Amino acid sequence: MSFLSQANYERLIYTLPQDYPDVISSSLHLYTASRGTAVIRGSVHFRNGLELHVNETVDFIEGKGFFPAMTWFSRSTGGYLTRSENTMASIVDGD
Repeated sequence: MSFLSQANYERLIYTLPQDYPDVISSSLHLYTASRGTAVIRGSVHFRNGLELHVNETVDFIEGKGFFPAMTWFSRSTGGYLTRSENTMASIVDGD
């Protein structure tokens, strides 16, 4: 597996509803912060009623994503589940 490029990552986030049937809508947007670094913010709405709020910083040079907080909202229960500890993840291409 190789690290995703910024162009491939943008393609991924901007085509979520077209590529994944369980995603009904997405407001994710990628903002370039500096050379090789971007911030991704927005929400992903799933067919099962869950909503994922995203606030992520990605370093495409190091191939790492930093998730300061992830919040899930359920329309059926009206409740939130927040994971607020800092999380690092590798950004990889599954091909």
